[in-house]
Amino acid sequence: MIVNDYRFVDAGPEVIEVKNTNYRLLAGLRGEVSGWDWESAVLWSESTTEDKSNRISNTLLQQSLALETPMAYNFFDGGNLADFSNGDGTPNDQAIIDAITVDAFRTNTSQLGMWDLRVSRPDLIALPAGDVGVAFGGEFRYEAFSDDRDERLDGTITFTNPVSGDVSSSDLLGSSSTPDSSGDRDVASAYLEFAVPVISPDMDIPLVERIDVQLAARFESYSDVGSILKPKVAAAWTMFPWLKFRGSYSEGFRAPNLVQINENGLERSNGRLDYVRCEADIRADRIDTIDDCGRSQSVVSERQGSKDLGPETNSTYSLGAVFMPNIADGRFGRLIATVDYWRIDQDDVVGIFGDDNQIAYDYLLRVRGSSNPAVIREEPTQDDIDNFDGTDLEPVGEIVRVLDNYLNLLPRRIEGIDFTVQYDLDDTSIGDFSLSMNAAHLLRFDQEPSPEAQEIIDAQESGEILSGFVVDGANGLLKQDGNPLWRLSSSLTWRLGNFGAGVFARYVSSVNDTGATLADGTQFVIDDWAYANIYVQYTLDGGPLDNTRFRVGVRNVTNEEPPLADSSFGYLGSLHSSRGRYWYASVRSRF
Repeated sequence: MIVNDYRFVDAGPEVIEVKNTNYRLLAGLRGEVSGWDWESAVLWSESTTEDKSNRISNTLLQQSLALETPMAYNFFDGGNLADFSNGDGTPNDQAIIDAITVDAFRTNTSQLGMWDLRVSRPDLIALPAGDVGVAFGGEFRYEAFSDDRDERLDGTITFTNPVSGDVSSSDLLGSSSTPDSSGDRDVASAYLEFAVPVISPDMDIPLVERIDVQLAARFESYSDVGSILKPKVAAAWTMFPWLKFRGSYSEGFRAPNLVQINENGLERSNGRLDYVRCEADIRADRIDTIDDCGRSQSVVSERQGSKDLGPETNSTYSLGAVFMPNIADGRFGRLIATVDYWRIDQDDVVGIFGDDNQIAYDYLLRVRGSSNPAVIREEPTQDDIDNFDGTDLEPVGEIVRVLDNYLNLLPRRIEGIDFTVQYDLDDTSIGDFSLSMNAAHLLRFDQEPSPEAQEIIDAQESGEILSGFVVDGANGLLKQDGNPLWRLSSSLTWRLGNFGAGVFARYVSSVNDTGATLADGTQFVIDDWAYANIYVQYTLDGGPLDNTRFRVGVRNVTNEEPPLADSSFGYLGSLHSSRGRYWYASVRSRF
């Protein structure tokens, strides 16, 4: 007998207990020597997170099923027709459930040690427009992490299927094997920055109130990924006291994190479509399109860190304006409005090709008579051979695993425009008001496809392979998944004496769901989403509770639900939240 998709409802919900312990020690000194300001600090922080959850052991479950006594776990315990998705009409005895349940643990620790020195002077040298300011400094960091998984997950306690003889590195039901991992590195860095006044108001130059330039550079040396030096230049042109133009060019970098470098064969199981088998079904006239294909299976994706990863690098360009009108000497409040265009060109972005892309590339190569070594399959069974008869395709077995390690991807370009409005109105008869509005409009988000991804795209366009799926992470990513055209946020606060109140709102525009794509390329649209938070507060003045603030608020006041998406939890976690309306109260005291 084979049982598929059984849910252990009578075992109750999985309860996760999380204990966080954080330490942070910081000591510093600052002073002034002959016109030079300096400060130095030493920091040590450590964070430990311990998780404990009740899980079902494969080994203990198999032992229970093998019993010939009433203590054997009964799969046929009966459902509940009134609540068939959650109900259990005749649950197993609690003692039987306890016999197959274990406490699974995970301990994650991160450490950061740092020493830095900063030196600055506002008047290094004098120029006609003013004094040149300078700042420089250095820093040394030690970073470390360790991820200690439960023995039933890290391969210490394995599970052997008594029927097939297959050995699994994970003994926890429904969890892929996850080995322990750890790593550390040392980072030394230095920076130098100049603030240079070029034109000042005293020069009385038409259409130029002032021009300031910033010149800077930063150097970092990593013990695991090498060294890098990057510059920055920025300028601000104040045409009138109420109008400023600004622009900048900078080069940046981001080193791969310790997990991406040191991870040891992380495995995750995902449902994936086997395109080769879908192609065989279409050629054999069993189905018409890929949408009809039922060749989805659970695929183990194995991800390995790499010591060969290099840092991500980027070039950033920005150009903008600041509008600061002074209406009636500020009697009607203060207004600041900004608009900035920006562009980021990224190289060597750290990421993965994606197991779905690896399977698609294997599909393309098998149509051409070869295969993708990153997709590991079983030997084809006789049923597999029979299903491929008359298709001109080499029969394939089921996918065992996909090797999808971290790598440096090809260039990416992102462009957008940011808008901000800040308006403050103080000292009115009904209180002080502050309004803030921010909008980000994404104009472009392009990922240059890898040679393999481009091959798949070209083959789809030429009709060599099926076109009813999307090559993830290639070409235009605008409006795809977590990249909406618009993100908006705004806040309005009010203060009158000891009383205060505020409202915050956020909006995200719609995106296309690449996980739900029809054969003609049509993608499911995830609706736009908005929510608002409000609060009221009172601050005590004087007495033993001086500067103590009491606040009551409501988050997601209209109880907005996240829009539906094709994901594990039914919504897009990178943009939306499933947290409904809830009330909170807080007390904060300053002394």
